[in-house]
Amino acid sequence: MHIRTAAIEDLSKIQELYQRVARQKSGLARVEEEITEDYVKNFLLKSIDSGLILVVEHPEESERLIGEMHAYPPGPAVFSHVYSNLTIPVHPEFEG
Repeated sequence: MHIRTAAIEDLSKIQELYQRVARQKSGLARVEEEITEDYVKNFLLKSIDSGLILVVEHPEESERLIGEMHAYPPGPAVFSHVYSNLTIPVHPEFEG
């Protein structure tokens, strides 16, 4: 597997991963219909700008993500040293 920092160009791949994980009953706090391009773009840009965002590429298909992790500061300057909104979706085929 290849782990790297995510870029804005990963938006559609991240959205696809989140939608796939959201289909699982205990996958994410959001349902598949809530995983919109705007939703993903929002956390992607915040994480790139002031947080951390990593993606895990499929070992044989680099265009397919099997995992992602992001976190970023919640907003007020007093919390600029704290990361929150941590999310780590893993493709169901690679869980365990």
